[in-house]
Formats: sequence, structure tokens, C-alpha cells
Amino acid sequence: MNVSNGVKRVLLKLDNSINNGNYYEAHQMYRTLYFRYLGQQNFSDLIRLLHNGSLLLLQRKQYTSGADLGMLYIDVLKKSKEKPSFSYFENIIDLFSLMDSTSPERETFVNNALRWSNIGTNYRIGHPKLHQRFAEIYWKEKNYLYARQHFLYSSNGDKCATMMVEFYEEQGYTNEIDLFITQIVLHGTLSSFTILCEQYFTSLTRDPSFLHYLEKIGKQYFNTSSSHNSDRGLFSSFLQSLFDGIEEDKALEKNELSTDLMVDLD
Repeated sequence: MNVSNGVKRVLLKLDNSINNGNYYEAHQMYRTLYFRYLGQQNFSDLIRLLHNGSLLLLQRKQYTSGADLGMLYIDVLKKSKEKPSFSYFENIIDLFSLMDSTSPERETFVNNALRWSNIGTNYRIGHPKLHQRFAEIYWKEKNYLYARQHFLYSSNGDKCATMMVEFYEEQGYTNEIDLFITQIVLHGTLSSFTILCEQYFTSLTRDPSFLHYLEKIGKQYFNTSSSHNSDRGLFSSFLQSLFDGIEEDKALEKNELSTDLMVDLD
């Protein structure tokens, strides 16, 4: 690493501050070096500096300062246009696993990391491998709701299923197993979604909040719409809108098939 005398002096002071427990001073010097390296566009050294700094502070339970450097680390990955890779994912998880699970900075760190992981990919909501690593940490912490959320966007159905079994065994009642299954099966094609809604109709109506979630899922993923008063009416009409969508798709396919046959006959 080729550094100026001024930077060398700051690095030396930084080491002394860490060794003497002057963490506030160390944090400020990390930020000073951040701006210095950023101005020089010395991204490789800056990425390494911020990761190591965040790791050191988090290991010493300086959660706010450590999280701040962690977010700067993600920021530099974006600015340097570094492509997502498993080595960076592991660095991100190293920092994430040490952050205070109750701090708002942690969730901001997760969201920023997932946005960066989209760069140069076809993923819209974060790289599946990074989602999986976040899910595994949340699972280890017994934060099943967040683990489930990230597992849904990962590519590991086996681990997701194992986690949901543990979630049910630790926090569910015997008569609620269908509700736990329902939580993770309502994504896919419009046809599959509608069939699942039919099959799980009894379970879905046991919890009125599911009806509203179904409406949101339908709007977000399948471009459906509904406006109803009662919960039962909401669900019935919502299903009808799904069936209408399927019938439109079938009609379109039928017309296309007829057109193809006519062309062949000609």
C-alpha cells in the first residue's frame, strides 16, 4: 500500500487509539481517512480499511461507530462499482453478525447491502446468496420472521423448510401447522397462486390479516385489484379476480393456437 507521510501518521495514531481504547477518536480518524482515500479514488485500500475498522470496533462492542463504518464500506463498494462476489458477501456477513440486533443501523446496513448486490445482475431485490446468508444469521438468532423473509428470496428451499419446522415447533400450536405452511407458499405464477388460495382457503380465513396480505401479494406480483367491504367478500372477490386473470390468459392462448392452426392450414 503506497501511502503519504500524512496518511502514515494518521494510521499510526489510529492504531494507538484502538490499543488505548480511545474508540471515539479512532472512529473520527477512520472517517478522516475515508475522505482522504475517497478524494484520491483509492478504492481498494479504502474498502480494506473500512472493513477492518468496522470489524475492530464491532468486536469491541462499539456498535454505533462500527455500523457507521460498515455502511461506509457498502457505500464505497457502490462508488467503486465493485461487482458482487462471495468474498464481499462474507465480509458483509462478518460485520452484520457482530452488529447490535436491536439497532436501526443494522437494518439500514442490510438494505444497502442488498441494493448493492443487484449491480450487474438480473435480481431486483438482492442477490439470493446474500439473502441466504442474512437468513442464516437471523435463524441463528431465533429471529424467525426476518429469517423467513430472507429465505423466501434465497435459492435454498431445504434450509427454509428446516427453519420453518423449527419455527413451528418452538412458537406454534399443534393446530397451526397449516398456517405456518401457508406463510411461505403464496409466491409463484398466477395459476399456482390461485390454486394455492383455493387449497388453503379454510386456513387463510382463520386469520383475517391473511386476506389483506393476499390482496397485497396479488397487486404487487400479479397485477390484480379488488375493493370490497367484508373479509369474506374481499377474499371471494379477490379469488374471482385471479380466476378472471387465468381465463383471460387461457382465452389468449386459445386465440393464438387458433391463429397458428389457420396459418398451418393455409
